[in-house]
Amino acid sequence: MPVAHGGFGLQLGREGLNLFNVGLTRAWRGLVDLIVLFACAPADTASYNRGTWGDGRRFVGELALHSGTRVIAARDMQRYDPNGVIDFDAWEGPVFEFSPDNPEGVRITDPSRYRVHNTAQAAA
Repeated sequence: MPVAHGGFGLQLGREGLNLFNVGLTRAWRGLVDLIVLFACAPADTASYNRGTWGDGRRFVGELALHSGTRVIAARDMQRYDPNGVIDFDAWEGPVFEFSPDNPEGVRITDPSRYRVHNTAQAAA
């Protein structure tokens, strides 16, 4: 189980992105091939948040439905060194892939291909 609970959306722009406004991502259809959420616990749903605006799995599934693309997101908090550069290397906890065809999401057994690459050579 996660140490802390996420699932309430993302701080993206002034308004943020959450279950109340995720429909705005319909404007991204055809423009984005894949969304990888390098964030803390966007796909987390605590048992007492299921079916509420804090239902992270529903939020990420809705993001996939409205944007029309696959979305990769973690359930758990992601660790980093506050005194250094944020390095999204290995994922913490389960990682899920959500899609317009499967907005419930499926667990990815090896999410390492969805990590941040620091150089163009590493990404090739």
